[in-house]
Amino acid sequence: MKYNVVRILFENSNRIYFFSNNNLPLTVSDFVVVESEKGNQFGKVISEIFEIDESKLVKPLKNVIRIANNADIEMNEKNKKDAVNALKKARDMVQLLNLNMNILSANFTLDRNQLAFNFIADDRVDFRELAKRLAGIYKTRIELRQIGVRDEVRKIGGNGICGRELCCCSFLPAPSLFCCCNLPDPLWSGGIFCLPHLQQ
Repeated sequence: MKYNVVRILFENSNRIYFFSNNNLPLTVSDFVVVESEKGNQFGKVISEIFEIDESKLVKPLKNVIRIANNADIEMNEKNKKDAVNALKKARDMVQLLNLNMNILSANFTLDRNQLAFNFIADDRVDFRELAKRLAGIYKTRIELRQIGVRDEVRKIGGNGICGRELCCCSFLPAPSLFCCCNLPDPLWSGGIFCLPHLQQ
């Protein structure tokens, strides 16, 4: 079975997700509202509609709910501003509670059904009191997610020694160090020894 899908990019993530176009006439650069397990989210269409076989999809396939209207765009802007304040508040609480963690980002879902924080830490952290206090302030579900260093790089972005965007920021789902050197490219691995040496 095949589905009509589009690729969606979220502002708070460099990962790309497939969503059913839900019979909507979507085009590249449209802002849309999509359904997710966390709540309704605001995203951007980065591909034309295309068919894909269900075997290549992570199920269940979620839908694009609608093309974003002015109210959605205004709410997204408000959420981004509020998320900046929430990040500062959370970092202050981390200091107050003497927690060994570094909170990197904060993001509301469009419907404000959830406020999610990403953080890094050397060890496991008991953040239950932090989550309780944040929930008391923002009156919504709080998610505190510990991420790895490479996840941090993926969110921040950057360029590799080759001068191009880091692979883990663009297309590799599970990056490794110098991942570009480990790509299974027979043309590269087989042809590099035939290249002439640079003149000194």
